[in-house]
Amino acid sequence: MRNRFKKIISTVLALVLSGTMLISAPISVRADSSIVDKAITWAMKIANDNSHGYSQVNRWGPDYDCSSFIIQAFKNAGADIDTSKVSYTGNMRSYFTTHGFIWIPWSQIGDKSKLIRGDILLCEGVHTELYIGNGQLVGAHTDYGYPQPGDQTGKEISVTSYYYSSSQPWGGVLRYSGNVASNSCDCSTSYAGTYVVNTDDSSLIMRSGHGTGYSIITTIPEATEVKVTKGNGSWAHVEWNGYSGYCSMEYLKKKYNNPKGTIDSISGGVGSVDVRGWAFDSDDISTSIYIDVYIGGPAGSGVPCHTIVANGYRPDVNKVYSVGDNHGYSEKIYTDYTGLQSVYVYAINIGGGENVFLGTKQVNIEENTEITDGWHEESGSKYYYENGNKITGWKNIDNKWYYFDLNGVMKTSKWLKTSNKWYYVDGSGVMQTAKWLKLNDKWYYVDGNGVMQTGWQKLSNKWYYFNTSGVMQSSKWLYINNKWYHLDANGVMETSKWISGTYYVKADGTMAVSEWVDNGKYYVDADGKWVKGAKK
Repeated sequence: MRNRFKKIISTVLALVLSGTMLISAPISVRADSSIVDKAITWAMKIANDNSHGYSQVNRWGPDYDCSSFIIQAFKNAGADIDTSKVSYTGNMRSYFTTHGFIWIPWSQIGDKSKLIRGDILLCEGVHTELYIGNGQLVGAHTDYGYPQPGDQTGKEISVTSYYYSSSQPWGGVLRYSGNVASNSCDCSTSYAGTYVVNTDDSSLIMRSGHGTGYSIITTIPEATEVKVTKGNGSWAHVEWNGYSGYCSMEYLKKKYNNPKGTIDSISGGVGSVDVRGWAFDSDDISTSIYIDVYIGGPAGSGVPCHTIVANGYRPDVNKVYSVGDNHGYSEKIYTDYTGLQSVYVYAINIGGGENVFLGTKQVNIEENTEITDGWHEESGSKYYYENGNKITGWKNIDNKWYYFDLNGVMKTSKWLKTSNKWYYVDGSGVMQTAKWLKLNDKWYYVDGNGVMQTGWQKLSNKWYYFNTSGVMQSSKWLYINNKWYHLDANGVMETSKWISGTYYVKADGTMAVSEWVDNGKYYVDADGKWVKGAKK
Protein backbone atom coordinates (compact mmCIF):
# COMPACT_ATOMS: atom_id res chain seq x y z
CA MET A 1 0.00 0.00 0.00
CA ARG A 2 2.86 2.35 0.88
CA ASN A 3 4.63 1.70 -2.44
CA ARG A 4 1.40 2.41 -4.30
CA PHE A 5 1.02 5.70 -2.41
CA LYS A 6 4.59 6.68 -3.29
CA LYS A 7 3.97 5.80 -6.94
CA ILE A 8 1.02 8.20 -6.99
CA ILE A 9 3.24 10.91 -5.52
CA SER A 10 5.87 10.30 -8.19
CA THR A 11 3.23 10.65 -10.92
CA VAL A 12 1.99 13.91 -9.43
CA LEU A 13 5.57 15.20 -9.22
CA ALA A 14 6.13 14.44 -12.90
CA LEU A 15 2.99 16.35 -13.85
CA VAL A 16 4.00 19.31 -11.73
CA LEU A 17 7.45 19.56 -13.21
CA SER A 18 6.11 19.26 -16.74
CA GLY A 19 4.04 22.42 -16.16
CA THR A 20 0.70 20.78 -16.90
CA MET A 21 -0.63 21.77 -13.49
CA LEU A 22 -0.48 25.50 -14.20
CA ILE A 23 -4.03 26.81 -13.82
CA SER A 24 -5.93 30.09 -13.61
CA ALA A 25 -4.19 33.47 -13.87
CA PRO A 26 -2.92 34.93 -10.58
CA ILE A 27 -4.45 37.87 -8.75
CA SER A 28 -2.31 41.02 -9.19
CA VAL A 29 1.11 39.32 -9.59
CA ARG A 30 2.52 36.12 -11.05
CA ALA A 31 4.69 33.92 -8.84
CA ASP A 32 8.35 33.53 -9.87
CA SER A 33 8.43 30.14 -11.61
CA SER A 34 12.07 29.33 -10.74
CA ILE A 35 11.65 29.79 -6.98
CA VAL A 36 8.23 28.09 -7.01
CA ASP A 37 9.53 25.13 -9.06
CA LYS A 38 12.39 24.59 -6.65
CA ALA A 39 10.15 24.89 -3.58
CA ILE A 40 7.66 22.36 -4.95
CA THR A 41 10.45 20.02 -6.10
CA TRP A 42 11.95 20.02 -2.61
CA ALA A 43 8.55 19.56 -0.94
CA MET A 44 7.64 16.63 -3.20
CA LYS A 45 11.03 15.03 -2.63
CA ILE A 46 10.50 15.18 1.14
CA ALA A 47 6.93 13.85 0.80
CA ASN A 48 8.23 10.99 -1.33
CA ASP A 49 10.86 9.95 1.23
CA ASN A 50 9.69 8.01 4.30
CA SER A 51 12.79 9.01 6.27
CA HIS A 52 11.01 12.36 6.72
CA GLY A 53 7.92 12.49 8.92
CA TYR A 54 5.83 14.87 11.01
CA SER A 55 7.20 16.23 14.30
CA GLN A 56 6.66 19.34 16.37
CA VAL A 57 9.70 18.49 18.48
CA ASN A 58 12.38 17.93 15.83
CA ARG A 59 10.76 20.12 13.21
CA TRP A 60 13.62 21.51 11.14
CA GLY A 61 14.79 18.27 9.57
CA PRO A 62 14.71 15.46 8.95
CA ASP A 63 11.16 15.75 10.35
CA TYR A 64 8.90 18.79 9.93
CA ASP A 65 5.58 20.22 11.07
CA CYS A 66 3.25 22.11 8.72
CA SER A 67 4.92 25.54 9.02
CA SER A 68 8.58 24.48 9.12
CA PHE A 69 7.92 22.28 6.04
CA ILE A 70 6.65 25.24 3.96
CA ILE A 71 9.23 27.69 5.32
CA GLN A 72 12.09 25.30 4.59
CA ALA A 73 10.77 24.57 1.09
CA PHE A 74 11.05 28.22 0.04
CA LYS A 75 14.29 28.79 1.93
CA ASN A 76 15.91 25.87 0.08
CA ALA A 77 14.48 27.24 -3.17
CA GLY A 78 16.44 30.47 -2.72
CA ALA A 79 13.72 32.80 -1.41
CA ASP A 80 14.82 35.49 1.06
CA ILE A 81 13.87 33.50 4.18
CA ASP A 82 15.61 33.53 7.58
CA THR A 83 14.36 30.64 9.73
CA SER A 84 15.57 32.39 12.88
CA LYS A 85 12.96 35.10 12.28
CA VAL A 86 9.97 33.15 10.93
CA SER A 87 9.05 29.91 12.64
CA TYR A 88 5.33 29.16 12.76
CA THR A 89 1.95 29.85 11.17
CA GLY A 90 1.37 32.78 13.51
CA ASN A 91 4.19 34.92 12.08
CA MET A 92 4.46 33.61 8.52
CA ARG A 93 2.20 36.30 7.08
CA SER A 94 3.97 39.28 8.68
CA TYR A 95 7.41 37.97 7.70
CA PHE A 96 6.70 36.60 4.23
CA THR A 97 4.95 39.80 3.06
CA THR A 98 8.20 41.73 3.59
CA HIS A 99 10.35 39.03 1.99
CA GLY A 100 9.07 38.51 -1.52
CA PHE A 101 5.44 37.44 -1.00
CA ILE A 102 2.09 39.22 -1.16
CA TRP A 103 -0.95 38.44 0.95
CA ILE A 104 -4.27 37.78 -0.78
CA PRO A 105 -7.23 37.41 1.63
CA TRP A 106 -9.49 34.43 1.11
CA SER A 107 -12.37 36.77 0.27
CA GLN A 108 -10.48 37.48 -2.97
CA ILE A 109 -9.75 33.78 -3.63
CA GLY A 110 -13.04 32.08 -2.74
CA ASP A 111 -12.18 28.60 -4.04
CA LYS A 112 -9.40 26.63 -5.73
CA SER A 113 -10.21 28.06 -9.18
CA LYS A 114 -8.23 31.22 -8.33
CA LEU A 115 -5.27 29.44 -6.76
CA ILE A 116 -2.03 29.21 -8.70
CA ARG A 117 0.84 26.80 -8.38
CA GLY A 118 3.11 27.83 -5.51
CA ASP A 119 0.41 29.52 -3.38
CA ILE A 120 0.79 29.00 0.36
CA LEU A 121 -2.64 28.44 1.95
CA LEU A 122 -2.62 29.77 5.50
CA CYS A 123 -4.92 29.44 8.50
CA GLU A 124 -2.93 31.70 10.82
CA GLY A 125 -1.84 30.10 14.07
CA VAL A 126 -3.29 26.73 12.98
CA HIS A 127 -2.17 25.16 9.68
CA THR A 128 -0.62 25.73 6.26
CA GLU A 129 -0.31 23.81 2.96
CA LEU A 130 1.45 24.37 -0.39
CA TYR A 131 -0.71 24.32 -3.52
CA ILE A 132 1.01 22.40 -6.35
CA GLY A 133 -1.72 22.76 -8.98
CA ASN A 134 -4.38 20.45 -10.42
CA GLY A 135 -6.40 20.65 -7.19
CA GLN A 136 -3.55 19.17 -5.11
CA LEU A 137 -1.83 20.24 -1.89
CA VAL A 138 1.38 19.05 -0.28
CA GLY A 139 2.01 19.48 3.42
CA ALA A 140 2.93 18.03 6.80
CA HIS A 141 -0.19 16.75 8.53
CA THR A 142 -0.10 14.45 11.56
CA ASP A 143 2.45 12.36 13.48
CA TYR A 144 0.98 8.87 13.14
CA GLY A 145 3.94 7.06 14.67
CA TYR A 146 5.00 9.23 17.61
CA PRO A 147 7.66 9.12 18.98
CA GLN A 148 9.36 7.27 16.12
CA PRO A 149 11.11 9.53 13.58
CA GLY A 150 10.27 9.42 9.90
CA ASP A 151 6.96 8.74 8.14
CA GLN A 152 5.30 5.65 9.62
CA THR A 153 2.32 5.57 7.26
CA GLY A 154 3.27 7.47 4.12
CA LYS A 155 0.70 10.13 5.07
CA GLU A 156 2.52 12.26 7.65
CA ILE A 157 4.02 14.42 4.89
CA SER A 158 2.02 13.83 1.74
CA VAL A 159 0.02 15.07 -1.23
CA THR A 160 -3.73 15.48 -0.67
CA SER A 161 -6.65 16.82 -2.64
CA TYR A 162 -7.53 20.47 -2.10
CA TYR A 163 -9.85 20.97 0.88
CA TYR A 164 -11.51 23.79 2.83
CA SER A 165 -12.56 23.41 6.48
CA SER A 166 -15.19 25.69 7.98
CA SER A 167 -13.79 24.98 11.46
CA GLN A 168 -10.25 25.93 10.38
CA PRO A 169 -10.82 28.10 7.30
CA TRP A 170 -8.05 29.43 5.10
CA GLY A 171 -7.55 33.11 5.89
CA GLY A 172 -5.75 33.76 2.63
CA VAL A 173 -2.74 32.82 0.53
CA LEU A 174 0.87 33.97 0.44
CA ARG A 175 1.94 34.31 -3.19
CA TYR A 176 5.57 34.68 -4.21
CA SER A 177 6.33 37.82 -6.23
CA GLY A 178 10.09 38.09 -5.79
CA ASN A 179 9.98 41.72 -4.62
CA VAL A 180 11.65 41.96 -1.24
CA ALA A 181 11.05 45.01 0.96
CA SER A 182 14.26 46.78 1.93
CA ASN A 183 15.68 45.83 5.32
CA SER A 184 16.99 49.40 5.63
CA CYS A 185 13.48 50.81 5.84
CA ASP A 186 13.67 54.28 7.43
CA CYS A 187 9.97 54.43 8.19
CA SER A 188 8.77 55.75 11.55
CA THR A 189 5.72 55.02 13.67
CA SER A 190 5.27 58.80 14.01
CA TYR A 191 3.24 58.54 10.80
CA ALA A 192 0.95 55.83 12.22
CA GLY A 193 -2.80 56.40 12.30
CA THR A 194 -5.97 56.22 10.27
CA TYR A 195 -5.75 57.76 6.80
CA VAL A 196 -8.25 58.39 3.99
CA VAL A 197 -7.44 57.72 0.33
CA ASN A 198 -7.44 61.08 -1.48
CA THR A 199 -6.94 60.39 -5.21
CA ASP A 200 -9.61 62.54 -6.93
CA ASP A 201 -11.99 59.70 -7.86
CA SER A 202 -9.29 57.21 -8.90
CA SER A 203 -7.89 54.27 -6.91
CA LEU A 204 -4.69 54.10 -4.88
CA ILE A 205 -2.21 51.36 -5.79
CA MET A 206 -0.88 49.12 -3.01
CA ARG A 207 2.54 47.65 -3.87
CA SER A 208 4.78 44.96 -2.43
CA GLY A 209 7.56 47.41 -1.49
CA HIS A 210 8.59 51.07 -1.18
CA GLY A 211 8.54 52.38 -4.74
CA THR A 212 6.77 52.19 -8.07
CA GLY A 213 9.10 49.41 -9.23
CA TYR A 214 7.43 46.89 -6.93
CA SER A 215 4.55 44.68 -8.03
CA ILE A 216 0.92 45.68 -7.54
CA ILE A 217 -0.91 43.86 -4.74
CA THR A 218 -4.29 45.55 -5.13
CA THR A 219 -5.97 48.94 -5.56
CA ILE A 220 -7.86 50.86 -2.88
CA PRO A 221 -10.91 52.97 -3.81
CA GLU A 222 -11.07 56.75 -3.32
CA ALA A 223 -12.28 57.94 0.14
CA THR A 224 -11.50 54.56 1.76
CA GLU A 225 -10.11 54.53 5.30
CA VAL A 226 -6.86 52.57 5.75
CA LYS A 227 -4.52 51.85 8.64
CA VAL A 228 -0.95 53.13 8.43
CA THR A 229 1.50 51.47 10.84
CA LYS A 230 4.54 53.56 9.87
CA GLY A 231 5.87 55.72 7.06
CA ASN A 232 8.64 58.06 5.92
CA GLY A 233 6.71 60.91 4.29
CA SER A 234 6.94 59.31 0.85
CA TRP A 235 5.72 55.74 1.41
CA ALA A 236 3.57 54.17 4.10
CA HIS A 237 3.09 50.65 5.45
CA VAL A 238 -0.65 50.14 4.89
CA GLU A 239 -3.17 47.55 6.09
CA TRP A 240 -6.59 47.36 4.44
CA ASN A 241 -9.27 44.73 3.90
CA GLY A 242 -6.92 41.89 4.81
CA TYR A 243 -4.09 43.20 2.60
CA SER A 244 -0.70 44.45 3.80
CA GLY A 245 1.52 46.49 1.51
CA TYR A 246 2.94 49.90 0.67
CA CYS A 247 1.25 53.03 -0.69
CA SER A 248 2.40 56.48 -1.72
CA MET A 249 1.69 58.98 1.06
CA GLU A 250 1.02 61.66 -1.55
CA TYR A 251 -2.51 60.30 -1.84
CA LEU A 252 -3.17 59.59 1.84
CA LYS A 253 -4.75 62.19 4.11
CA LYS A 254 -4.55 61.62 7.84
CA LYS A 255 -7.84 61.37 9.69
CA TYR A 256 -7.66 63.39 12.88
CA ASN A 257 -9.51 62.76 16.12
CA ASN A 258 -11.14 65.19 18.53
CA PRO A 259 -9.96 65.33 22.15
CA LYS A 260 -11.52 63.00 24.70
CA GLY A 261 -12.04 63.98 28.33
CA THR A 262 -14.35 64.67 31.24
CA ILE A 263 -14.95 66.93 34.25
CA ASP A 264 -14.60 65.22 37.62
CA SER A 265 -15.62 68.26 39.68
CA ILE A 266 -16.13 72.04 39.66
CA SER A 267 -16.45 73.91 42.96
CA GLY A 268 -16.51 77.54 44.07
CA GLY A 269 -14.31 79.13 46.75
CA VAL A 270 -13.22 82.53 48.03
CA GLY A 271 -12.53 84.50 44.86
CA SER A 272 -11.77 81.27 43.04
CA VAL A 273 -13.06 78.19 41.22
CA ASP A 274 -11.52 74.70 41.46
CA VAL A 275 -11.76 72.46 38.37
CA ARG A 276 -10.65 68.84 38.11
CA GLY A 277 -10.77 66.18 35.38
CA TRP A 278 -8.78 64.63 32.54
CA ALA A 279 -8.41 65.01 28.78
CA PHE A 280 -6.15 63.88 25.92
CA ASP A 281 -5.99 63.95 22.13
CA SER A 282 -5.31 60.54 20.58
CA ASP A 283 -3.67 62.23 17.58
CA ASP A 284 -0.64 62.83 19.85
CA ILE A 285 -0.90 61.22 23.28
CA SER A 286 2.65 62.34 24.10
CA THR A 287 1.52 65.98 24.20
CA SER A 288 -0.49 67.42 27.10
CA ILE A 289 -3.46 69.34 25.76
CA TYR A 290 -4.82 72.68 26.98
CA ILE A 291 -8.06 73.10 28.90
CA ASP A 292 -9.87 76.41 28.53
CA VAL A 293 -12.10 77.48 31.43
CA TYR A 294 -14.63 80.33 31.18
CA ILE A 295 -16.34 81.78 34.26
CA GLY A 296 -19.57 83.72 33.76
CA GLY A 297 -20.33 82.61 30.19
CA PRO A 298 -19.33 80.21 27.39
CA ALA A 299 -16.49 80.64 24.90
CA GLY A 300 -17.19 83.57 22.60
CA SER A 301 -19.35 85.44 25.10
CA GLY A 302 -16.62 87.93 25.95
CA VAL A 303 -15.70 86.63 29.41
CA PRO A 304 -12.00 85.93 30.15
CA CYS A 305 -10.46 82.59 29.17
CA HIS A 306 -8.38 80.77 31.78
CA THR A 307 -6.04 78.19 30.20
CA ILE A 308 -4.63 75.26 32.16
CA VAL A 309 -2.73 72.14 31.05
CA ALA A 310 -3.90 68.54 31.36
CA ASN A 311 -0.56 67.09 32.47
CA GLY A 312 -1.40 65.82 35.97
CA TYR A 313 -0.89 62.25 37.17
CA ARG A 314 -3.91 60.10 36.29
CA PRO A 315 -2.97 56.39 36.07
CA ASP A 316 -6.68 55.51 36.06
CA VAL A 317 -7.03 57.15 32.64
CA ASN A 318 -4.07 55.20 31.28
CA LYS A 319 -5.55 51.95 32.58
CA VAL A 320 -8.64 52.47 30.44
CA TYR A 321 -7.24 54.18 27.33
CA SER A 322 -3.50 53.21 27.31
CA VAL A 323 -2.39 56.81 26.70
CA GLY A 324 0.09 57.36 29.54
CA ASP A 325 -0.34 58.51 33.13
CA ASN A 326 -0.13 62.30 32.71
CA HIS A 327 -3.40 63.60 31.28
CA GLY A 328 -5.15 65.00 34.36
CA TYR A 329 -5.98 68.61 35.23
CA SER A 330 -6.63 70.09 38.67
CA GLU A 331 -6.26 73.80 39.33
CA LYS A 332 -7.56 76.69 41.39
CA ILE A 333 -8.55 79.58 39.13
CA TYR A 334 -8.82 83.02 40.73
CA THR A 335 -11.48 85.41 39.52
CA ASP A 336 -13.12 88.75 40.30
CA TYR A 337 -16.54 87.26 39.55
CA THR A 338 -18.63 86.58 42.65
CA GLY A 339 -21.97 84.98 43.48
CA LEU A 340 -23.61 82.27 41.37
CA GLN A 341 -21.58 81.83 38.19
CA SER A 342 -21.66 79.25 35.39
CA VAL A 343 -18.30 77.63 34.63
CA TYR A 344 -17.65 76.24 31.12
CA VAL A 345 -14.81 73.82 30.33
CA TYR A 346 -13.34 72.97 26.87
CA ALA A 347 -10.64 70.51 25.73
CA ILE A 348 -8.46 72.15 23.05
CA ASN A 349 -7.61 70.06 19.99
CA ILE A 350 -3.96 69.69 18.91
CA GLY A 351 -4.41 67.97 15.54
CA GLY A 352 -6.76 68.53 12.65
CA GLY A 353 -9.94 67.91 14.66
CA GLU A 354 -12.09 70.27 16.70
CA ASN A 355 -12.21 71.55 20.28
CA VAL A 356 -14.56 69.63 22.56
CA PHE A 357 -16.99 71.11 25.11
CA LEU A 358 -16.59 69.02 28.27
CA GLY A 359 -19.46 70.55 30.23
CA THR A 360 -20.68 73.34 32.52
CA LYS A 361 -21.69 73.77 36.15
CA GLN A 362 -23.06 76.65 38.24
CA VAL A 363 -21.12 77.37 41.45
CA ASN A 364 -21.10 80.03 44.19
CA ILE A 365 -17.98 82.22 44.38
CA GLU A 366 -17.45 84.16 47.62
CA GLU A 367 -15.99 87.67 47.49
CA ASN A 368 -12.32 88.10 48.45
CA THR A 369 -12.01 91.36 50.44
CA GLU A 370 -8.28 91.13 51.25
CA ILE A 371 -6.20 93.82 49.55
CA THR A 372 -2.41 94.13 49.88
CA ASP A 373 0.44 95.90 48.05
CA GLY A 374 3.60 94.45 46.43
CA TRP A 375 4.25 90.73 46.26
CA HIS A 376 1.77 88.58 48.09
CA GLU A 377 1.25 84.84 48.36
CA GLU A 378 -2.13 83.31 49.03
CA SER A 379 -3.15 79.66 48.90
CA GLY A 380 0.03 78.77 47.02
CA SER A 381 -0.35 81.49 44.34
CA LYS A 382 1.64 84.72 43.95
CA TYR A 383 0.19 88.17 43.20
CA TYR A 384 1.68 91.61 42.75
CA TYR A 385 -0.25 94.66 43.91
CA GLU A 386 0.42 98.19 42.77
CA ASN A 387 -1.47 101.16 44.20
CA GLY A 388 -3.82 98.75 45.92
CA ASN A 389 -4.74 96.87 42.73
CA LYS A 390 -3.73 93.48 41.41
CA ILE A 391 -1.38 93.62 38.46
CA THR A 392 -2.59 91.70 35.40
CA GLY A 393 -0.85 90.91 32.14
CA TRP A 394 2.89 91.38 31.59
CA LYS A 395 4.86 93.33 34.21
CA ASN A 396 8.58 94.16 34.34
CA ILE A 397 9.73 93.89 37.95
CA ASP A 398 13.44 94.35 38.75
CA ASN A 399 14.34 93.93 35.05
CA LYS A 400 12.50 90.63 34.77
CA TRP A 401 9.24 90.02 32.97
CA TYR A 402 6.38 88.23 34.73
CA TYR A 403 2.87 87.42 33.62
CA PHE A 404 -0.24 87.72 35.78
CA ASP A 405 -3.55 86.33 34.56
CA LEU A 406 -6.86 88.14 34.69
CA ASN A 407 -7.18 87.12 38.33
CA GLY A 408 -3.75 88.55 39.14
CA VAL A 409 -2.12 85.14 39.62
CA MET A 410 1.53 84.98 38.58
CA LYS A 411 1.93 82.13 36.09
CA THR A 412 4.83 79.69 36.34
CA SER A 413 6.30 76.83 34.30
CA LYS A 414 3.98 77.25 31.36
CA TRP A 415 3.50 78.63 27.90
CA LEU A 416 1.52 81.84 27.56
CA LYS A 417 -0.11 83.15 24.40
CA THR A 418 -0.53 86.88 23.97
CA SER A 419 -1.04 88.78 20.70
CA ASN A 420 -0.80 85.44 18.84
CA LYS A 421 2.71 84.85 20.15
CA TRP A 422 3.86 82.22 22.63
CA TYR A 423 6.14 82.94 25.60
CA TYR A 424 7.46 80.69 28.35
CA VAL A 425 7.78 81.53 32.04
CA ASP A 426 9.91 79.30 34.27
CA GLY A 427 9.23 77.95 37.76
CA SER A 428 9.94 81.38 39.24
CA GLY A 429 7.57 83.08 36.83
CA VAL A 430 10.36 84.75 34.84
CA MET A 431 9.91 85.00 31.07
CA GLN A 432 12.72 83.19 29.22
CA THR A 433 14.60 84.92 26.39
CA ALA A 434 17.21 84.05 23.73
CA LYS A 435 17.66 80.44 24.76
CA TRP A 436 16.87 76.81 24.08
CA LEU A 437 14.22 75.20 26.27
CA LYS A 438 13.88 71.46 26.86
CA LEU A 439 10.37 70.70 28.08
CA ASN A 440 8.88 67.20 28.35
CA ASP A 441 11.82 65.85 26.27
CA LYS A 442 11.09 68.31 23.45
CA TRP A 443 13.25 71.24 22.37
CA TYR A 444 11.98 74.78 21.76
CA TYR A 445 13.71 78.10 21.09
CA VAL A 446 12.65 81.56 22.26
CA ASP A 447 14.22 84.69 20.75
CA GLY A 448 15.53 87.81 22.48
CA ASN A 449 11.98 89.05 23.02
CA GLY A 450 10.92 85.72 24.49
CA VAL A 451 8.83 84.73 21.45
CA MET A 452 8.64 80.99 20.69
CA GLN A 453 10.04 80.34 17.21
CA THR A 454 8.42 78.28 14.45
CA GLY A 455 9.45 77.30 10.93
CA TRP A 456 13.05 77.58 9.73
CA GLN A 457 15.46 79.31 12.11
CA LYS A 458 19.19 79.91 11.67
CA LEU A 459 20.92 79.57 15.03
CA SER A 460 24.71 79.59 15.47
CA ASN A 461 25.04 79.30 11.66
CA LYS A 462 22.94 76.13 11.58
CA TRP A 463 19.42 75.73 10.26
CA TYR A 464 16.73 74.13 12.42
CA TYR A 465 13.04 73.59 11.82
CA PHE A 466 10.32 74.06 14.45
CA ASN A 467 6.76 72.87 13.80
CA THR A 468 3.66 74.99 14.41
CA SER A 469 3.73 73.93 18.06
CA GLY A 470 7.31 75.21 18.35
CA VAL A 471 8.84 71.74 18.72
CA MET A 472 12.25 71.27 17.08
CA GLN A 473 12.14 68.46 14.51
CA SER A 474 14.92 65.89 14.28
CA SER A 475 15.91 62.61 12.59
CA LYS A 476 13.32 62.94 9.85
CA TRP A 477 12.49 64.08 6.36
CA LEU A 478 10.47 67.28 5.88
CA TYR A 479 8.42 68.17 2.81
CA ILE A 480 8.19 71.97 2.61
CA ASN A 481 7.17 74.07 -0.40
CA ASN A 482 7.51 71.05 -2.72
CA LYS A 483 11.06 70.36 -1.51
CA TRP A 484 12.42 67.57 0.70
CA TYR A 485 14.90 68.30 3.51
CA HIS A 486 16.52 66.02 6.08
CA LEU A 487 17.28 66.84 9.72
CA ASP A 488 19.86 64.94 11.78
CA ALA A 489 19.44 63.65 15.33
CA ASN A 490 20.31 67.11 16.71
CA GLY A 491 17.75 68.81 14.48
CA VAL A 492 20.34 70.38 12.16
CA MET A 493 19.42 70.57 8.46
CA GLU A 494 21.88 68.36 6.56
CA THR A 495 23.65 69.64 3.46
CA SER A 496 25.92 68.30 0.71
CA LYS A 497 25.79 64.68 1.83
CA TRP A 498 24.19 61.28 1.24
CA ILE A 499 21.30 60.20 3.46
CA SER A 500 21.01 56.46 4.20
CA GLY A 501 23.32 55.89 1.22
CA THR A 502 20.39 56.45 -1.15
CA TYR A 503 19.36 60.12 -1.25
CA TYR A 504 21.51 63.23 -1.69
CA VAL A 505 20.86 66.65 -0.16
CA LYS A 506 22.47 69.64 -1.83
CA ALA A 507 24.25 72.66 -0.34
CA ASP A 508 20.93 74.42 0.26
CA GLY A 509 19.56 71.36 2.07
CA THR A 510 17.06 70.34 -0.63
CA MET A 511 17.00 66.72 -1.77
CA ALA A 512 18.31 66.31 -5.31
CA VAL A 513 15.95 64.85 -7.93
CA SER A 514 16.58 63.87 -11.56
CA GLU A 515 20.12 65.24 -11.62
CA TRP A 516 23.81 64.43 -11.28
CA VAL A 517 25.15 65.03 -7.75
CA ASP A 518 28.29 64.84 -5.61
CA ASN A 519 30.43 66.70 -8.14
CA GLY A 520 28.64 64.97 -11.02
CA LYS A 521 29.70 61.47 -9.99
CA TYR A 522 26.26 59.98 -9.33
CA TYR A 523 22.73 60.27 -10.68
CA VAL A 524 19.47 60.32 -8.69
CA ASP A 525 16.03 59.67 -10.20
CA ALA A 526 12.74 61.58 -9.89
CA ASP A 527 12.20 60.07 -6.43
CA GLY A 528 15.65 61.20 -5.34
CA LYS A 529 17.06 57.66 -5.28
CA TRP A 530 20.59 56.92 -6.40
CA VAL A 531 20.60 55.05 -9.73
CA LYS A 532 23.42 52.56 -9.43
CA GLY A 533 25.63 52.30 -12.51
CA ALA A 534 24.17 55.37 -14.25
CA LYS A 535 26.53 56.92 -16.75
CA LYS A 536 26.45 60.29 -18.47
